[in-house]
Amino acid sequence: MRHLWVSVAILTGMVLLLNWNGIRLERIAEPICKDISLATEAVREGAWAQAEVHTLTAKKQWQAQSGILRYVQCHADLEEISVLLEESEAFITSQDIGECLARNAKLLGALQGLCEMEQLSAGNLF
Repeated sequence: MRHLWVSVAILTGMVLLLNWNGIRLERIAEPICKDISLATEAVREGAWAQAEVHTLTAKKQWQAQSGILRYVQCHADLEEISVLLEESEAFITSQDIGECLARNAKLLGALQGLCEMEQLSAGNLF
């Protein structure tokens, strides 16, 4: 009977850690998504300087957190987001509206997908 309770305690601890990790990832991604959304709006308005500031802010936030995320996330997903941030910055510099909007949309999708993978749900468990 003791083994059963130890197993239940370990399983409960693992579920709590997974839930904590998902919440933490959402808190990391939320301000980055907000900055990318603001950059997208700035691009649509033609305010390239503001778009660059928001993109650089998002990039700095991502770089500050990506080292920690490497311990618990798939490296390919993290690299994809880093590359999309670099591409977004490059298209803002070249002032290419279509490509910049496309990269920002992909970037938001990648960040949201990363967060969705960490949510506790039946779909993620099976």
